[in-house]
Amino acid sequence: MSIRHPLRKPSNENWGRYGKILLREDLARKASVACAILWNFWVLATYLFFYFCLVYCTIAMLKGYGRFLEQPHILPKAFRK
Repeated sequence: MSIRHPLRKPSNENWGRYGKILLREDLARKASVACAILWNFWVLATYLFFYFCLVYCTIAMLKGYGRFLEQPHILPKAFRK
């Protein structure tokens, strides 16, 4: 099937020459943006995990959870002296 309109003929020829290159560049651009977004989510998740671990350990230390064996009222009666 041939192209009838004269303005579409150069467009079709250019697409045949440069179409694959443009598609590859477009896919490469989308892939790089996706990788950057995934990397930023990974860094955010890592920082939030360590932040919440730090907060939890600080609260546990301030409340004295690390010394629960020294507090006899927390232990069951069978283990008290």
